[in-house]
Amino acid sequence: MATYSIGQRLGSGSYSIVYEGKNSRGNAVAVKKSRVTTSVAHTLLRHEACALVLLTPHKGFPRAHAWGRSQWFEYLAMDLLGPSLSDMLRMQGGQFNVGGVLLLTIQMARSLIDMLEHLHSRHIVHCDIKPNNLLFGNSRDGSTAGQLHLVDFGFARYYRDPVSKVLRPCLNGQKMIGTRYYSSVNILHGISPSPRDDLESLAYTILSILRCNAPWDDCTERREKAMKTAITGAVLFSGLPREFGELFDHARELRYDQQPNYQLLKGIFRSRACAIGVQLDEPFNNHSTGMESIGDELVAPSWPLVEQFTGFNDAGEEEEDDDCGVGPDWDGYISVTSWLLQDGVPEQDLFGEETKMLEEKVDPIAKPPDMPKNDWMFAVEEVIIM
Repeated sequence: MATYSIGQRLGSGSYSIVYEGKNSRGNAVAVKKSRVTTSVAHTLLRHEACALVLLTPHKGFPRAHAWGRSQWFEYLAMDLLGPSLSDMLRMQGGQFNVGGVLLLTIQMARSLIDMLEHLHSRHIVHCDIKPNNLLFGNSRDGSTAGQLHLVDFGFARYYRDPVSKVLRPCLNGQKMIGTRYYSSVNILHGISPSPRDDLESLAYTILSILRCNAPWDDCTERREKAMKTAITGAVLFSGLPREFGELFDHARELRYDQQPNYQLLKGIFRSRACAIGVQLDEPFNNHSTGMESIGDELVAPSWPLVEQFTGFNDAGEEEEDDDCGVGPDWDGYISVTSWLLQDGVPEQDLFGEETKMLEEKVDPIAKPPDMPKNDWMFAVEEVIIM
């Protein structure tokens, strides 16, 4: 049985809050805490813990240490990592310097594509790749420093059977999963996810890091879908090294049943690294400022005007989205709790017998983690869950 204490709040996501914590031996960990309810049979946090178990061991993914559930909350203790790519953008005023751009290219070849290759080899698609879900290693931990990690697997699922390796059916009319801004065009069209969609989301993630925006900023969902459908890599990554556009085009050319050519993708970025004299075994250093400039390749993008894409009616007026922002079954109730009540994981997306897997592979959390005693909100919460 493992016991944990919770300290500083590090951040929050769509269904959980992350704290810095310690185990009974005093080792630092991250503790994810999520609200549970009897109306949800299969929770996202338990599902995420199982994904981390299935992906172990690989340096690009945090390790799950322990999992447990109380009456009102569940907890996942995992490796403590550093800031996300989004955090680094904010700290550097919204944009990496040129040296950072080059090092990101190296990291793409050495780490990010390698992560996807490992992820997909375990028959899993992530379905929510974005800057917030790419974290640097913990600077206090030499084993993770200089390494990017992919996190947040609540929406992950098998895209093929892990035993027979038979693909799941490619279905239409599926509910959109992940974050729309970074979602692939196929996900926006309601098509079942496969490895090509993770790769396309990775391309959009890189674009947001390099440009801090995208052609579909502030667009409606319909307009964004039209723009993503029509745009090419050369246009999307105009003014940037061509390798980024090639990555995007490769993702868009794949069929549902095709695997990305990971070696090809790593090769084109390896060639770019060699051309600018960067060593592939160097750790990712997000503070680097001494790199040579890419030169004329880093120029303003030449994106088409929004009006060049579909989404206008015959009168030249923008068409309204069908989605009004709430589901058709919404009854007007707004929860008074500050915790987001999560949707459950559909039965068909489970990683087998998930509770049994965690009982066998990670430590059980003996009791709800101890909360800081000087915080009255935590103290009240502790009384409730105990």
